[in-house]
Amino acid sequence: MASLNAAKVEADNSKLIEIIRNHFIDAPSRLPYGLNHPEVRDPSQGQSAFVDKILNQSGGGFFVDCGAHAGETFSNTLFLERFRNWTGILIEANPTVYKELKTKNRKAFTLNACLYGKSYPSVVSFLENSWWGKIFEGNYSKAYRGIGGKGRYVHVQCFPLYSILLALNQTRVDYFSLDVEGAEEDVLDSIPWDKVDIRMMSIEYDKWPGGNCLLDYSKKKKDIMKFNIIYQKFIYLLPCVLLWVLYHSLHYYSSSEKMTLVVPETKKTVVKSRNIQKDIHFDYKNAMASLNAAQVEVDNSKLIEMIRNHFIDDPSRLPYKLNHPEVRDPSQGQTAFVDKTLNQAEGGFFIDCGAHAGETFSNTLFLERYRNWTGILIETNPTVYKQLKMKNRKAFTLNSCLHGKSYPSMVSFLEDSWWGKVFEGNFSKAYRGIGGKGRYVHIQCFPLYSILLALNQTRVDYFSLDVEGAEEGVLDSIPWDKVDIRMMSIEYNKWPGGKSALKSYMEKRGYKYMTDIKAMAAADIIVLKDDQRL
Repeated sequence: MASLNAAKVEADNSKLIEIIRNHFIDAPSRLPYGLNHPEVRDPSQGQSAFVDKILNQSGGGFFVDCGAHAGETFSNTLFLERFRNWTGILIEANPTVYKELKTKNRKAFTLNACLYGKSYPSVVSFLENSWWGKIFEGNYSKAYRGIGGKGRYVHVQCFPLYSILLALNQTRVDYFSLDVEGAEEDVLDSIPWDKVDIRMMSIEYDKWPGGNCLLDYSKKKKDIMKFNIIYQKFIYLLPCVLLWVLYHSLHYYSSSEKMTLVVPETKKTVVKSRNIQKDIHFDYKNAMASLNAAQVEVDNSKLIEMIRNHFIDDPSRLPYKLNHPEVRDPSQGQTAFVDKTLNQAEGGFFIDCGAHAGETFSNTLFLERYRNWTGILIETNPTVYKQLKMKNRKAFTLNSCLHGKSYPSMVSFLEDSWWGKVFEGNFSKAYRGIGGKGRYVHIQCFPLYSILLALNQTRVDYFSLDVEGAEEGVLDSIPWDKVDIRMMSIEYNKWPGGKSALKSYMEKRGYKYMTDIKAMAAADIIVLKDDQRL
């Protein structure tokens, strides 16, 4: 790390990203919370309540809490984590306070470092005070009595925020709480606003040069940052302002002193709110056909935008509408094994491909309902997808198929009464399917990596793959060096060569065989990434 500091490597340097990911960021705790006052639902000074209200009580969001302190008293994110199923990263520079933070067993990543106002990493002098602490560029060994009456200088590693987000494979942030004792302007200046999507922010202003000139800063940067001020001062211990990402689909009016946000009556979600206004006259199907014909690359920006804006549906905010809500785990054993192996981890992210109607035999419903996970449910069959939507799952949904190619394409799909199947043959061919009858329909297929990029989510805790014989093509299409998939269950009864061949295939990709599940509606192996520390 010292060599990278000395070289002043760029924020997106691959070695820097790897070292942050592997040696600095700590994983979310799987232990019960160790809170001093668990009865306090919202320990913030009003920030959490306001953010929660503006975002319509969105579940499953992602936060960055910089100046997280001990993770409980005055925390702006604890409520969102405990009661809205959010996760994120808690960044605290003070080494002593960080140790206290770790005892709270927060369900978010943690990092003992500081955010740096430069585009490269560096070690700085930090006044380790009994309460807040502060970064200084001056003499490291200087004796100093700090904000709380006493303090000492220590070395602290600093990183650009963008580097940290890249290490997490998470460049979309729903809420950023920034309280860094006077370094706020430098941190904001260091952010490449064209490469990140930060939806809402609270920023301490009492140490900002000029105080409320932070409002002017946002206006001056509006073309880059696309923020508007919600002029909401908190006259409490920690003064701050809240900012809302100005999407073109939001309408506002302003006076000389404040701006009022007027939100149209459309549902807001964690990912589906857009930076651009949809053109109601835009023929997205014809545009998608052009992308198919061009066989654009998996990471093509137009393709990613198309998937995000026109294909992925948002998590439901309505109550579940299950046929059998009393059944906690409707899977055939996959969920129980995954849950046990991952030590009942909370707040994870899943991909459920072959999700069917989202309840019967679902490998992810238990994780969503009882472990506060979210993810994406992918179901190809249009009729079954309608049933899936009726269940009001708290995950993204996509009526599409995973493609075994590095580009999007339309395929022929046998819409059967139960499972269905993708075919490359004659679209109009008459066929009586798996359930006794069926018809062919056109279905849009995407590479998995394109879908993950559309979600800004390249880390997956559990991938359930059941695509009726297309498993090998899907797995072949995955750029394994660009995604981090922790655990997988894969149907093996249609794999060429059967279970042993599939096990060998996954071992070559860095996964170890854990078990297999054989039941009425399951013939799966479960594998775990071999470098995972459980």
